[in-house]
Amino acid sequence: MEAHEVLSCVELVIYILLFPLVSFLAVYYLCLTRREKQTAWLFLNAFTVAKIAGPAIAIYLDSSNTNSTGGSVKLQIASQILNQIALGPLLSATLSFVNTSVSRRLPLSPRNQDIAVESNQTQRNYYSYLPLQSRNQNGEGEGKFIPIVLRLIHPIIVCGLVLGIYGGVKRSPDSSTGETNADDYKSGVTFSKVSSVLFLVAIATLYGTVLLKQCHQTRSKRAHGGFETGSFVPESMMLVLILPLLFVRVIYSLLYSFNLNMVETLSTQSVKTVPSKYDPANGSWVIYLLLGLVPQVTVVTSYTIYGTLSWIKDRSGA
Repeated sequence: MEAHEVLSCVELVIYILLFPLVSFLAVYYLCLTRREKQTAWLFLNAFTVAKIAGPAIAIYLDSSNTNSTGGSVKLQIASQILNQIALGPLLSATLSFVNTSVSRRLPLSPRNQDIAVESNQTQRNYYSYLPLQSRNQNGEGEGKFIPIVLRLIHPIIVCGLVLGIYGGVKRSPDSSTGETNADDYKSGVTFSKVSSVLFLVAIATLYGTVLLKQCHQTRSKRAHGGFETGSFVPESMMLVLILPLLFVRVIYSLLYSFNLNMVETLSTQSVKTVPSKYDPANGSWVIYLLLGLVPQVTVVTSYTIYGTLSWIKDRSGA
């Protein structure tokens, strides 16, 4: 087996093992818990499904040796698109977790604590992603611009996802002839570049928002003495591990899309693509391992661990 086939097998096994647990946590945090509804798990489910389907198709094509048939061309297209767009649901899940990690000051007097308990009771059905707004009800704290920024990040991710799908379709060869139209390929490359740039804008804005929240919470904690955090994913972990890894993954997507111009022109109507070293399927497997596979697996595994620990805590009544 070649290195890319081995990585596809490893990736497939990892996400098959994660999928049942992610699905269970999605059901729990959407239907069974008294916490805020964690809709981020829906996006994580979509991500794991895409990461199972993509490598599975790639393994099938490598083992069947039918890369020249029309059906296999369609499967190659589907595998490439799934691998490229999976980043969108992962960013959406992260945005959802960030939104629920908005902290609010805990009142210190017994009377105010009773008021806080009543307020918490009314917020049990709060969905973490829709609408995207701060849970600070007293007008203090993070400022009005942070909820606005959070609302803007989601459309950016959605636009990047849609453009990534469209760009992948435009760059794909014709299933009957196996040839790639030159004009369609150029427009597909442009859409893919815009998609990766939008993902970069989204992750950079998200990181800046979390950093501002963390600074505000540190100041408020010194002034008021305590917090109750809505999300089980600590913002310190977001800043130190998760968001930097997602940034690395977005940079990899950016490098891949901006190296799609490496083509060999056969005629004015068709081109033959030449894979770059950033191609996940045919490029450097070391680059894909370090910039693609490891960051994504680490992020999803971290979310799953935090979600499982929170479920155990809920079950124990702590």
